[in-house]
Amino acid sequence: MKFIFISLIVFSLNSYSQDDSRVKSIDSLVNNTNRSKLSVKVDSLKTDAKPGGIASQSYVTSWRKGSEIKKYVNKTYIQQVQQNGTIKKMETILSIYYNRKSVIKIEQSMISGSSKNESIYYYYNDKPVYYSPSTAASPIVSKSLLASAKDILKTLSE
Repeated sequence: MKFIFISLIVFSLNSYSQDDSRVKSIDSLVNNTNRSKLSVKVDSLKTDAKPGGIASQSYVTSWRKGSEIKKYVNKTYIQQVQQNGTIKKMETILSIYYNRKSVIKIEQSMISGSSKNESIYYYYNDKPVYYSPSTAASPIVSKSLLASAKDILKTLSE
């Protein structure tokens, strides 16, 4: 019985250390992408205030090495006029990193006033391998983000 228990502990530690080495490897690729002088393309979309007082400005940026997409960022600034006349501002950022046409990392952040939420997801062979512990519903969100990131890559590659 002790042998089985110890084996399970060793196996789970081994599994975590594998993911830890993958995370380090992915972060190394991300750092290389961020330091590289890649071809950059920026698009923007502005929406005027709609009923309810919401206006937004989005910037979509992609970094390419030749025809290969290496990084995609969607940054959106949102302003909402509250009923009392004050303006509520929010900023969302979605960053997706690719390597060899495969998603390797997704970073999300949202800033609203003094509140900031961040989440990070790592992928290897089209499977989630790690996500930030504070992220709610991470396994479901991780898979959904992966599908979205693949669709974005497909759209950008056309």
